[in-house]
Amino acid sequence: MQLVRIQPAEGMFRWYSVTVTPTLFEPFAVLCQWGSLRTRYQRFRLLPCASQEEAQCLAHRIIHRKLKRGYRETGDYLHGRGMFR
Repeated sequence: MQLVRIQPAEGMFRWYSVTVTPTLFEPFAVLCQWGSLRTRYQRFRLLPCASQEEAQCLAHRIIHRKLKRGYRETGDYLHGRGMFR
Protein backbone atom coordinates (compact mmCIF):
# COMPACT_ATOMS: atom_id res chain seq x y z
CA MET A 1 0.00 0.00 0.00
CA GLN A 2 1.27 3.46 -0.91
CA LEU A 3 0.79 6.26 1.61
CA VAL A 4 1.66 9.96 1.55
CA ARG A 5 1.81 12.71 4.16
CA ILE A 6 1.79 16.20 2.72
CA GLN A 7 1.68 19.27 4.95
CA PRO A 8 3.10 22.24 3.01
CA ALA A 9 2.93 24.63 6.01
CA GLU A 10 5.34 22.33 7.85
CA GLY A 11 7.46 21.48 4.81
CA MET A 12 6.42 17.83 5.03
CA PHE A 13 6.28 15.88 1.75
CA ARG A 14 6.72 12.18 2.63
CA TRP A 15 5.78 8.82 1.19
CA TYR A 16 5.58 5.36 2.79
CA SER A 17 5.08 1.95 1.21
CA VAL A 18 4.19 -1.37 2.88
CA THR A 19 4.37 -4.68 0.98
CA VAL A 20 4.13 -8.35 1.99
CA THR A 21 6.65 -10.38 0.01
CA PRO A 22 8.23 -13.87 0.02
CA THR A 23 11.97 -13.98 0.74
CA LEU A 24 14.86 -16.39 0.28
CA PHE A 25 15.64 -16.89 3.98
CA GLU A 26 12.25 -16.51 5.69
CA PRO A 27 8.90 -17.67 4.31
CA PHE A 28 7.55 -14.07 4.16
CA ALA A 29 8.52 -10.56 5.17
CA VAL A 30 7.01 -7.10 5.36
CA LEU A 31 8.95 -4.61 3.25
CA CYS A 32 8.62 -1.01 4.46
CA GLN A 33 10.03 1.78 2.32
CA TRP A 34 9.87 5.52 2.94
CA GLY A 35 11.30 8.77 1.73
CA SER A 36 10.76 12.33 0.59
CA LEU A 37 8.58 13.36 -2.35
CA ARG A 38 10.93 16.30 -2.99
CA THR A 39 14.29 14.54 -3.00
CA ARG A 40 15.77 11.14 -3.83
CA TYR A 41 16.05 10.31 -0.13
CA GLN A 42 14.81 6.78 0.49
CA ARG A 43 15.20 4.08 3.15
CA PHE A 44 13.78 0.63 3.74
CA ARG A 45 13.51 -2.13 6.31
CA LEU A 46 12.62 -5.79 5.95
CA LEU A 47 10.69 -7.42 8.81
CA PRO A 48 10.84 -11.26 8.60
CA CYS A 49 7.70 -13.26 9.45
CA ALA A 50 7.05 -16.97 9.93
CA SER A 51 3.89 -17.06 7.77
CA GLN A 52 1.93 -15.04 5.25
CA GLU A 53 -0.86 -14.48 7.79
CA GLU A 54 1.63 -13.08 10.33
CA ALA A 55 3.12 -10.80 7.67
CA GLN A 56 -0.31 -9.51 6.61
CA CYS A 57 -1.27 -8.83 10.23
CA LEU A 58 1.97 -6.90 10.80
CA ALA A 59 1.46 -4.92 7.58
CA HIS A 60 -2.06 -3.94 8.65
CA ARG A 61 -0.79 -2.78 12.06
CA ILE A 62 1.92 -0.65 10.41
CA ILE A 63 -0.56 0.87 7.95
CA HIS A 64 -3.06 1.61 10.74
CA ARG A 65 -0.33 3.36 12.77
CA LYS A 66 0.71 5.48 9.76
CA LEU A 67 -2.91 6.47 9.03
CA LYS A 68 -3.30 7.59 12.66
CA ARG A 69 -0.19 9.77 12.24
CA GLY A 70 -1.60 11.68 9.28
CA TYR A 71 -0.61 9.59 6.26
CA ARG A 72 -3.26 9.04 3.58
CA GLU A 73 -3.60 6.51 0.78
CA THR A 74 -2.02 7.70 -2.46
CA GLY A 75 -5.35 7.23 -4.26
CA ASP A 76 -6.87 10.05 -2.19
CA TYR A 77 -4.49 12.45 -3.90
CA LEU A 78 -4.73 10.92 -7.34
CA HIS A 79 -8.53 11.13 -7.37
CA GLY A 80 -8.77 14.82 -6.52
CA ARG A 81 -9.26 14.70 -2.76
CA GLY A 82 -5.80 16.09 -1.96
CA MET A 83 -3.26 18.44 -3.44
CA PHE A 84 -2.60 16.59 -6.68
CA ARG A 85 -4.90 15.87 -9.59
